Amino acid sequence: MNGVRWWLLGEDPGHERLALELARSIGLNKRPVNVTIAPSGEGAASAFVLKRYAREVRATTRRRPGERVAILVMIDGDNLGLSRRKQQLDEALREAGEPTRAADEPVVILVPTWSIETWLLPQSAEVTEAVDLKPQMRDPQTKHFEEAARRIVRPDDDEPLASVRDATREVARLPK
Repeated sequence: MNGVRWWLLGEDPGHERLALELARSIGLNKRPVNVTIAPSGEGAASAFVLKRYAREVRATTRRRPGERVAILVMIDGDNLGLSRRKQQLDEALREAGEPTRAADEPVVILVPTWSIETWLLPQSAEVTEAVDLKPQMRDPQTKHFEEAARRIVRPDDDEPLASVRDATREVARLPK
């Protein structure tokens, strides 16, 4: 995947850290062309991602058809979950007068549910997407991001989290 230029749209520095580790794990250029992260303390980060999504997709993959480009979008599922967040992103495109994401379009949407902390915690029976686990992961270390990226890139057959299984399918949208 070397040579793919990629952009990142995400909620926070945790999303950026995971995106960089994921890029390293799959052989993308280490640094994205541009990182757009919600400004801290200015409202819901998910609202920022939803507001910027159509503009960022238009400026990246749709302005460069046929080029080896991709945009990685990260938005926490929170209490809405994986499917509803993806629906919101589709709605944001339609509201901006854009067609929804095509099956072969290199727009990779990762929706850690409940939040990225769910993906960073070690895989166990207690980890669930139904509740906020942020309090259990206050100071994630590099190893947590490495393990989360590994779970996406090389998933186990018994991966319990639907949002991680979905992330594996999403990463497959990247240009080869």
